[in-house]
Amino acid sequence: MSIIIPVFNGHNFILNCLRSIENQDNEEVEVIVVNDGSTDDTKNIVENATFENITLKMINQSNKGVSSARNTGIREARGKYLLFLDADDTLIPNILFETKKILVQHNPDLILGKTSSASQSSLTNDKTKRIDMNIAVEKVLNGETGGYLGCKIFKRNISKEVMFDKNINICEDLYFTLLFLLRSNKIFWFKEPLYNYTQRVDSISHSFSNLIDENNNWKYVTVISKIQEKFHKYPVAEKYIYRTLISYEIDGIITLLSHPDNYLTLKKLRYQLRKEIPKIFLKQNISFFQSIVAVSLAFVPIAILRKIKQKIKD
Repeated sequence: MSIIIPVFNGHNFILNCLRSIENQDNEEVEVIVVNDGSTDDTKNIVENATFENITLKMINQSNKGVSSARNTGIREARGKYLLFLDADDTLIPNILFETKKILVQHNPDLILGKTSSASQSSLTNDKTKRIDMNIAVEKVLNGETGGYLGCKIFKRNISKEVMFDKNINICEDLYFTLLFLLRSNKIFWFKEPLYNYTQRVDSISHSFSNLIDENNNWKYVTVISKIQEKFHKYPVAEKYIYRTLISYEIDGIITLLSHPDNYLTLKKLRYQLRKEIPKIFLKQNISFFQSIVAVSLAFVPIAILRKIKQKIKD
């Protein structure tokens, strides 16, 4: 297995990440650290550290972003399977040994593990279960595994075909995961977390409601729309994606009602939602209440919506 770790200015936590890999019950792995233009001591710390059971390779490149760094790691990797970690994440003890059993026995294209915050799955009492495309998409979009890369194991030959889109700097992990699913035949659900996820104060938030930057709001909806286009051949999966798209459009409009500086993005989101209205009532997994909210947010004047929101807050 190859573990790919993109890092930018990670001198405070990169060693903890690497030690968590080193302590994986003598499981030999290839670790590729892609130093994406760090300006701190990250490079020296990694180069001067010594490890057992790790074949460590460090690649230094100018700052090109996390997608480019991950693509660099994919091109350099030699393992049959890939696991992506952020530099401030750590692996769960013994987890590589546990997942290796699945890799050897089933030769999957993709393993989906739980996020550490996901509730217990009701899918099966077994720890491991093969699932189909529709269930996999549902688990990605309902948060059980999410778009987070650290709780997934990808077959490398498929990753070389998919790669990360360097033009997407929001939800790039979700986009990659769902595109990977389209090329996967054998998908396994592993009902445990694979890693400890750390959300730093200075990292990009995964919560849409916190993304009040004009470009980020619009990019988020744009990415979900692109995903929707890719899944038109999978009606059940497409329903989950459509529900996510509508939810993010609604959340984005509600959020931006409190941010008058982002008026143009608010208008774009309302226009996008208006285009969806004819289809909303035909989708089985869009609730009636959500449909009414969507219609109101799409057509009620912004000034009135802002007054309503203020009254609710008060």
